[in-house]
Amino acid sequence: MAARTKKTSPPKKQKVTLSEAGKKEFQIALHNVWQQIAGDLIQCYAESDEISVNRVSIPRAEVIESCLDADRLTDMNRNLSKEVKDFYHSDNYDEMVKIAEETFKFKFYGL
Repeated sequence: MAARTKKTSPPKKQKVTLSEAGKKEFQIALHNVWQQIAGDLIQCYAESDEISVNRVSIPRAEVIESCLDADRLTDMNRNLSKEVKDFYHSDNYDEMVKIAEETFKFKFYGL
């Protein structure tokens, strides 16, 4: 009978946290992303719902997801510190959302 090999799970990534300065930088980066994508996103909503862009209101959760999605934070903020890049590329999505919720305080966003 062959000896069983013990299965080991891959090492867990450590949670990366931000300093106060890093948190502020992360929040500014989120705002920068929103400023760059808001017009296009609002236009897409307007076209899909066949309404005026002035009547579009996007829920905060979708704004946050859009800002955190597709590596936009680092693509649209080229000069981010290593601390913020490491945090963004970590497995700490819940903490990112928490900071984003502090950043985007309104329930809905539009023009």
